[in-house]
Order: sequence, then structure tokens, then C-alpha cells
Amino acid sequence: EPLDFDAKNIRNIKKLACSPIYDPIGKKTSSKPEMNREERIEDNQFYHVYNRGNDRERIFGDESDYHAFLEKMKSLVVQYSVAVPIYALMPNHYHLIALQNTGGNLSKMMGALATSAAKRYNLKYGHIGHLFQGPFRYKPVPEDALWDVACYIHLNPVRAGLVKEPAE
Repeated sequence: EPLDFDAKNIRNIKKLACSPIYDPIGKKTSSKPEMNREERIEDNQFYHVYNRGNDRERIFGDESDYHAFLEKMKSLVVQYSVAVPIYALMPNHYHLIALQNTGGNLSKMMGALATSAAKRYNLKYGHIGHLFQGPFRYKPVPEDALWDVACYIHLNPVRAGLVKEPAE
């Protein structure tokens, strides 16, 4: 169930048919924008934000972990003035489409979310060390590619065989 984020013009995207043609993490080509840690995150620009577990391990052990991640994200989007209209949480990684509102701070929000998730996971499962393989990654999403990236994100759990429909 989607969280009540400011989705601008994106409405009920999980219920719409998406074409599985876009793979932003697949083969590198010169036409795809690359994530660059030195590239500044701009206000009012959509970004595909993603990260995965260290050594591709799980970052969510059970349903309560997904719920806690979403609840924390819900509070952080308000605190850091960020919109997250699209997301998919997978057992060992996540994908978001995020937009930093004017004066917001997507980087601090993602840092706080990662720290919270790691502390919770380590405490709950007796794990020591990093939960994620590194800092979150991001790529700017031009408005004309927004639909394709949203479809890619929502079809990710379908392709992995976790659900039959993106709306699940």
C-alpha cells in the first residue's frame, strides 16, 4: 500500500500496466546518466535512489522490518522536505524515486534512514557491522523517463517472483 507522499502528477502507478523495458542498473551505456557522488542533488529534480545489503544479504528479515523502514521514511520525508512517490522494498535492496523539495536534503534523509535501519537490524538480529554495501546510490531521472523508471521499480518484485502484480 503506497504511503501518502506528494506524488505530483503520478497517480495510482502501481495499478497501471508498465512495460518492462527500462533497466537503470543493467548494462552501462553512454546514454544513461551515471551516479556521481560529487554530483550535487538538485532541488525539484527526481532521482532514482537505491541500495542493497552488504554482500547482497537481506536488509529486511520479516514484515515488521519493512513496516519500520516505511514508518521511518514517512517521518524523515517531512523532516528533510523530500517527496518519495514511488518505492519498492525487496528482501535485500530497495528502490525509490525521490524528489528533494526546495531547501530539502535528500542526502541527510537517506543517511538517517540507513542509520536507523542498520541500528534496528543489528539490535534485532544480533548482527554486527554494516547493513548496506555502501552509501545509497542515485541517478537523476529526466521527466520524460519518469514513467519508465517507475515501471522498472514496480516490476522489480514481479521479476523476482515475489508478487504476481505490481500492486501487491
